[in-house]
Amino acid sequence: MFTSSLRYALTRVGGAVALAVVAALSLSQGVLADNVSGVHGHYRITDSPSSPGATCKYVKDQSSPKEFWLSQITAVAPSLWWPDQGASSATHGQVGWRFLAQNYGASGTPSYTTVAVSAIQKAIAYKDSQHPYGRTTKAHLTPQTVGANGKILGTTFRVVINALWYKSDGSVSGKVSHVGKYYLEKLPNGSSYIGTNNCPGLIVIP
Repeated sequence: MFTSSLRYALTRVGGAVALAVVAALSLSQGVLADNVSGVHGHYRITDSPSSPGATCKYVKDQSSPKEFWLSQITAVAPSLWWPDQGASSATHGQVGWRFLAQNYGASGTPSYTTVAVSAIQKAIAYKDSQHPYGRTTKAHLTPQTVGANGKILGTTFRVVINALWYKSDGSVSGKVSHVGKYYLEKLPNGSSYIGTNNCPGLIVIP
């Protein structure tokens, strides 16, 4: 476990990105809110300092034992409920979710580019009007994982969660997009740290 946030800030550098750029990214990401559209039910997305919404796993560089490269990202599934549109509306319906892994600068421009996308996982959700955010009425959704090669892409990575509600014909009726803020970074030696706004492609331990 990293015991000094200052020490970690000095070593938590992704590829060739300068610390000033990383700091700027952190500030810009902190003000982003969920993007919501269409008809949707209640939802909760795991993403807090005590419960990070994504885990970034690293592997050791065989030629440099102090360097660890990002290898995969696992995101926590959102909790989704079916929208309540009155007594005559459906009591349940299909919802789904996926997540996008995005890399800063992958396209050669100073922006985030999607480099991996999970499958769309679907399940049935129920109205929760009697017991809002009830455990028994939410869809049964599970975490998903994608590969993320920090050694090739470098710089920093983030996760974007997409929550989806479907019409009976299979088209999307509502969508919520959430940019992840808190990330659990896990090294193969057992060390871990909760970072904010992104995961570095490279972690160097002094």
